[in-house]
Amino acid sequence: MGKLILFRIMICIDGRSLSIILFFACLRPMMMPHPLSQRELACLQHSACGRTSRETAALLGLSERTVNFHLHNACAKLKVRGRRAAVAQAAWRGLLKAPCAAAADAGTPAPAPRENVRTGP
Repeated sequence: MGKLILFRIMICIDGRSLSIILFFACLRPMMMPHPLSQRELACLQHSACGRTSRETAALLGLSERTVNFHLHNACAKLKVRGRRAAVAQAAWRGLLKAPCAAAADAGTPAPAPRENVRTGP
């Protein structure tokens, strides 16, 4: 995430003071203290492609629990909560390839879209 810069400007209009706070975020992301491992990046890339932990585990030859472990570690390193936020943050930092590019490189097909199944009345 970019460095946050705050400016507070006091303006006096008709004897009343008005406080305006301006927020600026640098466009260049800050360096990460702990870079992501290759496994964490691979799990994030497959997650960005829309794959579940089970599908990612089958493709990488890992257990589902191990994939979730790597995604959890990536979330901690990126200082976000949840895999969607981790994927967005990693993409913003330029750590991920275009969605499903890793799958095309590996020769694995992109996941089929899931049907919207409703339960109940």
